[in-house]
Amino acid sequence: MKCILLFLFISSSLSTIATLPPLGVLLNYGLFANVTIGNSGFTIVSGNVGAGTSIIGFPPGMVIPLGVLVSPGNSLNFMAYSDLLILSANLSAQGPPTVMTGTPLAGLTLIPGVYFWATSAVSAPNGVLTLDAQNNTDAVWVIQITDVLLVDFGSRMVIINGGSPCNVFWIVGESTFTAFTGAVTQYFGTIVAGSTVVMGGDIELIGAVFSIAGSITTVNAGIVPCCEDQCSCPVCGSSSPMTTGFIG
Repeated sequence: MKCILLFLFISSSLSTIATLPPLGVLLNYGLFANVTIGNSGFTIVSGNVGAGTSIIGFPPGMVIPLGVLVSPGNSLNFMAYSDLLILSANLSAQGPPTVMTGTPLAGLTLIPGVYFWATSAVSAPNGVLTLDAQNNTDAVWVIQITDVLLVDFGSRMVIINGGSPCNVFWIVGESTFTAFTGAVTQYFGTIVAGSTVVMGGDIELIGAVFSIAGSITTVNAGIVPCCEDQCSCPVCGSSSPMTTGFIG
């Protein structure tokens, strides 16, 4: 076990510096899918919700200030899709990354940088992924996953030694957050998926979720875009789990 931990530390220390990508109008979105957004249950999104073809399940889902429902066909959604393609290209091109293929997310501590999984990346139930900003308030993490980001129930992320969830970016093939009654999953970052995103019950996300060519499904989720003027970032600088206050 000691050898494995030493290997992970050395790999992380050699990571390429990540840079903030351009967000454009996506800065104001909590959810955007180029196809469909479907919701069931009491999902609350603070940020725009927009889709290319249809938005289903709002209500009972709620969009609260500073967000609005952006109807399919609205020019703002066309701008969002254009900016999403730019964002995706930027995140995919960053590197060269530290290769992490086959390494579980749970139990990792990642310093700022670019990280790459050639297949899927999995966080086991109740697992903790720690980001260490190393006292750099401008620290950025870019996590590239070719296949599926699978976050199991009860998983959470923390940032230590400064840093902000606003500077965490995921570029993935697709994403699934699994559900389990009574086990709240707490994650953060801007998630850019090539296809489908499924957010099962009791998900708290400081960040946003975007799908380039698929749909987004939410069930009892709480999502707040991580803009500095909207997000107090309660997890920043501590090892405490975040609390959005959206899921009871």
